[in-house]
Amino acid sequence: MAIFRSSPKHLLLLHFFVFIISVTTQPLPSPRANFSSSANSLSSCPSYVAYIAQGPEFIDLGSISDLFGVCRLSISQASNLASEDDPLYPGQLLLIPITCGCSGSSFFANITYQIKKGDSYFLVSTKAFENLTNWQVEEEMNPGINPTLLKIGTQVTIPLYCKCPAKADSEAGFNFLVTYVWQPGDALSSVAKKFNATPGDIVKENKGVNLTASVGHPVLIPVSQLPALSQPLNAPPKRKESKHEWVIVALSSVAAAILVTGLAVSLVYVRRLRTKKLMISRDVEFDENAA
Repeated sequence: MAIFRSSPKHLLLLHFFVFIISVTTQPLPSPRANFSSSANSLSSCPSYVAYIAQGPEFIDLGSISDLFGVCRLSISQASNLASEDDPLYPGQLLLIPITCGCSGSSFFANITYQIKKGDSYFLVSTKAFENLTNWQVEEEMNPGINPTLLKIGTQVTIPLYCKCPAKADSEAGFNFLVTYVWQPGDALSSVAKKFNATPGDIVKENKGVNLTASVGHPVLIPVSQLPALSQPLNAPPKRKESKHEWVIVALSSVAAAILVTGLAVSLVYVRRLRTKKLMISRDVEFDENAA
């Protein structure tokens, strides 16, 4: 009976193959947060998504409020703006209030969107909604609509990623999980400071997420209360002057001009009168001296 004896070289090669198989079968860290629901999560909750003002279409509160179907005042208040009439700047961060709810096994905030010329699910998800959703989920949410033949004016449902706090989140004092799309140049510390959160809480909430590879992907920011976003100082908006005010200004100007002209004429008249009296007085005095 032959006995096979493995050499150290064979054992080393065997261990190497086992290591390669174990590494390749391990799940890679996801760049996107986990938005699935759990048994100890609320079925629905008020929540917020972070949105960045962008030109040329979404650079004012009016167009952004129309996009998300919420009023301008609610965006202004949540975003720490001085007024809903404040002008926006490209790259300005806003907080959009939404209603987050469980749909199947995941949380979404469903937004109604009307298809425009040139739209596709991919463009809507990346351009209009800035990766707060993705085109595959949009197709799944609108099964009766052909994704390759989107007709102008068709209303579709856009599911935005969101999540309600689980029991552990509530016990830790977190009332909101803000959905934020990681931006190029973001660092964990700067994002935490932006939302008045801690880096550790963000990492813990996004367990298993590779934040360094999350550019363009939504993550969750746990906060106990809405952060007071740092907003640029805006010049006070110019007050629109009514036609009535213009009439008053014009009449006041005319009246002032007449008054000034009248005073000038009066001064000239008085000066001439004094000159004339002076001349008469000199003539009388000359006649008296001659006599």
